[in-house]
Amino acid sequence: MKYQKTLVNIMAVITFASGAILGMTLFGLAAWGDLEAFLFDTSFTQEGRMKLSCPVMISDQENGTVSLTLKNTTEKPIVNRVKAHFSQGYLTLMEEYFEKVQLEPREKTKLEWQVRPTNAAYGELLVLAKVRTQPTYPLVDREGSCGILVVDLFNLTGTQITSAAFVLSTFFMAASAVVWSVLNKPLRGRNLNIFHAMLTLGVLVIAGIITGFLGLWLLSAVILVVAFIVILSTAASMIMHS
Repeated sequence: MKYQKTLVNIMAVITFASGAILGMTLFGLAAWGDLEAFLFDTSFTQEGRMKLSCPVMISDQENGTVSLTLKNTTEKPIVNRVKAHFSQGYLTLMEEYFEKVQLEPREKTKLEWQVRPTNAAYGELLVLAKVRTQPTYPLVDREGSCGILVVDLFNLTGTQITSAAFVLSTFFMAASAVVWSVLNKPLRGRNLNIFHAMLTLGVLVIAGIITGFLGLWLLSAVILVVAFIVILSTAASMIMHS
């Protein structure tokens, strides 16, 4: 009986670690892609940031859509000059698009660009996108960027891959934490500390995935560092008290 409990405990820890690693890989890659896009094409200068809508991933058999919503927040008509740059297989090669958009007071419109796996740099791994708007005064120039990972996995679409990774990561962590807590009741001392570390890491991973999906790459990077600190401190504590 004791052997079976130990075995299930080990399996619960391995399952939790697998879920955490899967989630951290997911939002770590998303953060890396957005960081590379932020650094892409330094010829752009801007006074403010704006949000682009981009998929986190696409498959090597599908196209993706990068979109931007423009809104005239003033009480007079404005003209917005939009310049969009996309990687074209290499960091030094770019596709360039220009659009001139006229907006009436309080009017908004949506612009869209199609990207393909062939746009990806880094060995067809990452599509880089950067868009700049130059509106009429008093609105300021703004810039937005995003990175889109290109993945080949069992003919799944990018949305299917990211959704499956999020669900599996969350399920593995939640289920294994519940199993581990039930097997080690009452939780106190070392066992309680381990359970608290599981909860903390689970929350960090889910928060990292959400911020990664929202394009908040800097916050995702901070969460990733904190998650590694939690892992290392928990591992050190377990080794010291083993």
